[in-house]
Amino acid sequence: MLQRVLAVNHREISREDKGGPAGKALNEAALLVEEPYQSVELDMDGMTWESCVTAVKSTIEQLGGKGVVVSLTEGKAKATIPIALKPEQLAQQLSEMGYVTCVLSVRR
Repeated sequence: MLQRVLAVNHREISREDKGGPAGKALNEAALLVEEPYQSVELDMDGMTWESCVTAVKSTIEQLGGKGVVVSLTEGKAKATIPIALKPEQLAQQLSEMGYVTCVLSVRR
């Protein structure tokens, strides 16, 4: 909601005060507002090679994940994903790749 308010206010200020101090301040504030994210931890079975780790990490990043850490020895993955991506959807996507995946924890 805050992001939407900033976007609306930005258009109003941009029309009235292009490049002025109010517009500059709002642009700086808008940079601080990010897409909401959630942290997830996944249990994964079926990863046997380092190439599996690379494939899992790449898939999570392509879906908007950040800070992805995949452990071959532990059979786990941790990442920060967009709130719009349900952890269960991510687990399903990875399961379809051949890695039996279940969500261990979610932190918003």
